Amino acid sequence: MRVGVFAKRAAGAPAQASEWATRKIPSPAARVAFAAIEDHETFAARWPVVASRLGIRPNARLDAWADGARWIWERLDFHFAFARGTLDIYHVLEHVSAAAKSQFGEGTAATERWQEQARNALLAEGFAGIERVIDQARVTAVRAPQRAALSQLAEYLRPHARHLNYAERLATGRPIGSGLIEGACKNYLGRRLKQTGARWLIPNANRMATLGSLVYADQWTDYWANPN
Repeated sequence: MRVGVFAKRAAGAPAQASEWATRKIPSPAARVAFAAIEDHETFAARWPVVASRLGIRPNARLDAWADGARWIWERLDFHFAFARGTLDIYHVLEHVSAAAKSQFGEGTAATERWQEQARNALLAEGFAGIERVIDQARVTAVRAPQRAALSQLAEYLRPHARHLNYAERLATGRPIGSGLIEGACKNYLGRRLKQTGARWLIPNANRMATLGSLVYADQWTDYWANPN
């Protein structure tokens, strides 16, 4: 199932890289959510229509967060040419964690240190920082799986060099992660669709996802009050 959210919210206070996980960001003043089990072309084609509900036009300078799926960024460039994209920090850190474990093993102090070093470089310097950390690690990566893990991390991040703008985002009080999406997936869709023993036909799952999206966006009452 694919899930999307458009939202309007004010910027928060400027933050340093060390505050990335603890800072407070204002809640959205308005948001709309949508979800469905459908191909990515159909899903992306709905973006401008959904965005228009908040008065967001295709030429808007909106901010966008997503994982590394190529189709998302291609469709974003197509539908919102002036959007400023950021690769979701939590997805990036999952890849960093996988590379660290390949280098130093599961749950070791060395793994923790390398993850912290890589995260700090990402937050402070973006692609240049993480590329330097990866290159330094190659010196001691003597086993093939170690070298492969570092190469995979670099290959994942390189196409998104301009989307690793975390320092700038933090300095302007803006999010660097897709928490709105994760909240919708976990609390309003997954919790309902993944109940123990539940089985869904795709049309029914999509209908339930629509209802969950309405609740998440605080539009339940408005939707039923306006049948058109």
